[in-house]
Amino acid sequence: MFVGVAGAAVARDIDVPLDVNRWVVLSYGKIVANKVSFEDARMTVSVQKSAGPVVSKLAEPKMLTGFSIAAVFSGSKTVETTPFDEDSILRVGLVVVGDRTLSAFKRLFVADWIKKLFALAPDGVGLDRIQFFNISNRTDLLNQSRVHPNSDLINEKISGVVLKPGPIAMNIVLPIPISVAAVWLSVDGDDTKSSFSTVITNLTLKSK
Repeated sequence: MFVGVAGAAVARDIDVPLDVNRWVVLSYGKIVANKVSFEDARMTVSVQKSAGPVVSKLAEPKMLTGFSIAAVFSGSKTVETTPFDEDSILRVGLVVVGDRTLSAFKRLFVADWIKKLFALAPDGVGLDRIQFFNISNRTDLLNQSRVHPNSDLINEKISGVVLKPGPIAMNIVLPIPISVAAVWLSVDGDDTKSSFSTVITNLTLKSK
């Protein structure tokens, strides 16, 4: 296992409960949805050639300096040959507050997941992007970044590499604090037709 870390100091920990009442399970249109379950303070995401995010809205936006997450990966994700992974055993997304809003007119034309994303913003507040920190099974992609070709709302960085089943521990310290409205976890195997599970055992946000 290899985990990437970047940045400066942190101040206060916020443990995010892995409880069914704190998370909303979403899906992407016609893509087969993951199976998500909550038990014994753990979140289990089961992938069967499927995809889908799990989202927790914060009570109010928090100025975050980073986060840590612990999980266990089992099964097998196909190694991709594309310039950037389209699937991931785990993506941790921070929904960043900004000045983008979604007008009633725009809502007529955007995907359902985008509507749900903007619904995470508090009243009178816009969003900027989802900043993802991904775990790959390709060492050559470590520290690579991209803006997703299908949506500039999605920014991604490969922040860790896991080559075989077992525990995952990712600790990220942001180079500068960002205001975050929600946490967006994504686990997917639809593009690679992979089957595996990721069990999340702890998620801690680092707050300024």
